[in-house]
Amino acid sequence: MVDAYSPGSSNVSARQLAQRFWENSLGMGVTLGEAVSDSRGFWRYQLPFRGQRFPFLKMVSPRLFYIPLILLGGLCLGGMVVLIRRGEVFIPVYVLVVVMLLCATPWPPQFRRYLVPVAPFLLASLFSAVLGIGDWLRLSRRTLVRKCAPIALMIVLALIFYAELNAIGAMYRHHLDRVRSETYDGKLVEYRLFYYSAASKSLDDGLDWLKQRAKPGDVVATSMPHWAYLRKGLKAVRPPLESNPERIQALLDSVPVAYIVLSPKNDGEAINNHVLPFVEGNPQAWKCVYVDEERLVRIYERVRSEDGDKVMQ
Repeated sequence: MVDAYSPGSSNVSARQLAQRFWENSLGMGVTLGEAVSDSRGFWRYQLPFRGQRFPFLKMVSPRLFYIPLILLGGLCLGGMVVLIRRGEVFIPVYVLVVVMLLCATPWPPQFRRYLVPVAPFLLASLFSAVLGIGDWLRLSRRTLVRKCAPIALMIVLALIFYAELNAIGAMYRHHLDRVRSETYDGKLVEYRLFYYSAASKSLDDGLDWLKQRAKPGDVVATSMPHWAYLRKGLKAVRPPLESNPERIQALLDSVPVAYIVLSPKNDGEAINNHVLPFVEGNPQAWKCVYVDEERLVRIYERVRSEDGDKVMQ
C-alpha cells in the first residue's frame, strides 16, 4: 500500500516501491542502532542539556543524539563484514533478508518492533566488529594505542548498558502502575501493569459498564479485542479499517457488531481517522450510550428498530 494508515490508498507502483526502499535503507543504520540499545526518542531525551549546568552545551546541535545510534548501527554492519570474511555467512544473510523485507514496507516507525527477533544476531555482529577492532589496535606498534584497545569494547558496553539500565529504571519508576479489577467470579484483585495509563483505566471502566449492559451473544468492536475478552469475557473483534463508510457498515453488520468501544488515546491512527468519524457521523445507526468523565472512552450501540431489525442506512 502507498500509506499503511490509509485503508483506501492504492498499491504502490514499481517506482514508488523503489523510492520507499531507498529512503528506508538510508535510515536503517540508525534503526539497527536502536535495535541494540534504545529508541531515538530515548537518546533525544538524554541530550537536551539546554545549558542549565554547562552553558557551553547550548552550542551543541540537538541532532547529536544520532551519533551513538550511528556508531552502534555502523558496528552492526561492520561486524557482518567481519563474519563474512571468517566464512560465517548465516547471520549476515539472515539479517540482510530481514532488513530488505523491512525496507519494502511502509511503516518505518515499526521497524524496531520487527527487529526484536533479530536483536541477538545484531549483538553478535556488533561484538564481532568491536573485538575485531580491538585485535587490530593490539597489533599497533605504538604502546599507547595497544593499551587503549580495551577502551573500544568498554565504550560500546557503556552505551548499551546506559541505555538499557536507564530505560528499565524509568519503566519501574514511572510506568509500573497499580490496577484493581474484578475477576469473573466477582473477586477484587490488585496487581501491576506497565504503561497502564488514565486512558487504560477509563477503558476498563467502560468495559465494566458494558459487561452489565451487553447480552451474552453481543459482539463488541474495539481496538483491543483480546483485552475485552480476557478482562470481561466479551465477544470482541477489531473495527474494520476501511475508508468507505458503506463498506464499514456492511462489515460491522456482517458480524454482527452490537457495540463499538472507542478510546482515541488507545486506538491507532487508522481507527481514529476512519471509524471514529464514521460512528459520529451516523447517529441514525449508532447511538452514543456511554462517555466517561474525562471523555477518554466512548461506547456506541447499534440502533435497532422496534421489531428488532437493525436500522440500515
